[in-house]
Amino acid sequence: MKFLKQFVAILAGVIKFIWNAIWFVVVLAVLSVYAYSWWLHRDYEQQVAAEQAEVDAGIKEFSDKKIGDVTELQNDYRARCLNLELAIHDQEANDTQSLCEKAAERLSVQSQSTGMTLANFERLHIKLCRSNSDSDDDPQWCAEEGAAALQEAMRYGLTAALCDYEQLRVRKPYGARESLEYDWQLTKHGKRVYNNASLLFDCETGKYSEVGYAGFYDSIMTDEEQYPEYDSQLWRDSYQEDYVAAMSELKNTPFGENPDHDVELMNYYASSPQSIHLPKLIKWAEGQVNFDVQYYQQPLHVAIQYADDDAVFHLLNAGADVSRPTSSGDMPISLAAQEGKLNIVKALLEKGADPNGVVGAESAYFANPLLAAAYGGHGSVFKALTQAGALLEPIQPEQYPNWDSKVLMSAALQGGDANIVRFLKSQSILMPDKPERVWRYALEGRNPELIQYLIDLKQPLPVADEHYDLYSIIAKQHDNEAAIVADRLFKQLLSYGLNLAGESGKPSSAGHHAIVYVAPNNILEQKTAAYAEVYQSKLRFAARAVDAVLNAGVDIDHVNKKGNTMLMLAARRSHPELVKLLLARGADPKVRNAEGLTALDIAVKEGRRLTKFWKRKAHLKQRYAETISQLGGDPAELDAQAES
Repeated sequence: MKFLKQFVAILAGVIKFIWNAIWFVVVLAVLSVYAYSWWLHRDYEQQVAAEQAEVDAGIKEFSDKKIGDVTELQNDYRARCLNLELAIHDQEANDTQSLCEKAAERLSVQSQSTGMTLANFERLHIKLCRSNSDSDDDPQWCAEEGAAALQEAMRYGLTAALCDYEQLRVRKPYGARESLEYDWQLTKHGKRVYNNASLLFDCETGKYSEVGYAGFYDSIMTDEEQYPEYDSQLWRDSYQEDYVAAMSELKNTPFGENPDHDVELMNYYASSPQSIHLPKLIKWAEGQVNFDVQYYQQPLHVAIQYADDDAVFHLLNAGADVSRPTSSGDMPISLAAQEGKLNIVKALLEKGADPNGVVGAESAYFANPLLAAAYGGHGSVFKALTQAGALLEPIQPEQYPNWDSKVLMSAALQGGDANIVRFLKSQSILMPDKPERVWRYALEGRNPELIQYLIDLKQPLPVADEHYDLYSIIAKQHDNEAAIVADRLFKQLLSYGLNLAGESGKPSSAGHHAIVYVAPNNILEQKTAAYAEVYQSKLRFAARAVDAVLNAGVDIDHVNKKGNTMLMLAARRSHPELVKLLLARGADPKVRNAEGLTALDIAVKEGRRLTKFWKRKAHLKQRYAETISQLGGDPAELDAQAES
């Protein structure tokens, strides 16, 4: 007994020592993490300070209070501006000459203020780039950095110049001035200038939202100025979804004192479910539903996407601008067409919205509402737009050099609405140039009616090497209800001539793929009536794939990278139906894979491995038993030495 007490005491001491040691290690690890984090933060701060000191030294070096003759400087800046080959839209300026004059004046004033010319500003950032370890001493890359800094300064000068206009839109196109693709786009609305629909400059404060290259502009908005917090009881009640209290608080919140606050609040209540209170907000705003601030995100835009039809109707009845572009430059009617909201599309048209989506748009693309409706497969919306006068081709094609009506047909194929495709075909709109694209787009549309229409048109299939790509598109559509449609699409294409003969040279055939990735997973099988048809569709799809590759001449005992035949995969996945099919077609059950296992060995091994699922999924054991029987084995082997 004494020995036992001594042993227990020693054991307790050892445990206590180990426990203390563990805690010591834990505390040491925590302290190490904190110390390392502190060191990283300190190192980062030192690095930032060193970089800033280098920038400051560079600015001091390249700044020269004697910048030379101001007139010559302005002439240089004007010439640089004109070389940008700007494209001006909605122009008050008549031409780029007057705009560049104003920009040159702004830039020269900035040069006089900072002592930095644009030429020296470019040299400054070339030098800073070369001193940066990331540059790898690449002169070309650093020259591009200098040019980028120069172009930013020019763009910011133009931005300030736009404040002299009531409204103006300027683009820096890629390549030719007529190109619809652009590097950047500046727009003046209200008292703000936007760069690619994001706030860049406040004409009242003279501040930029950001400056990428230091040394020329330093008047930058604070975070509070860009992203003000609206700390009011009204907002607190709204965010807590206490809408009764929020509506009572409206009378204590004056409208018009803070435009950003007002538009944010209107946008919030333009979304569901709180949009039920939108009429009260409109009354609070004295009927104002169009705002100069946050120009590209207006209550109407929000309501079309995130609220019910009534919210949109309230805004339209209050005078919401149907020609105010969204952040993508498109019209509200394009948003409604994209969402398939027929009633809203009709209401917008009644309020004067352009069915072509061109009037007021800043995207410079043609027929975006039709494209959106076609791509979404919204046939009723597409029909309403065409009945309202939407064109399939622009009257003045030179204004839309990138427009190709085949894009409209491509969108219709992807949308899957056979009626839209029929209509476009009746209007002589051409199919995409390559057959592979026609069928790929149509299969993405997931509509057997559309596929049958193309078959009836005798639309040619692509070259044989691209047939497997079409199979892959269909095979990806095997989730739940989509599996039923996928099986129909596959059957249609096989009957039309889809040929998987090119599979013989690949490690895995479409048959291998379908058994593993399309045939149902019996572990995850749902025992519901709704799933039964999905289950059978997946099995039929896999069986069609097996038949297709065999009919195309692929060896039935063709092995994949792991040396498994289709029969082995069907056995592993417990699909007695597929095992029966393969055996009937001549599959050899005696073939062994790289591990030396036959299909029967694999079925027994996999069935035993999954014994943990048997209690909850009795059907799983039953399917392995049927598979083993099909392969000539004894189902009792499942219970022998079953693995845990």
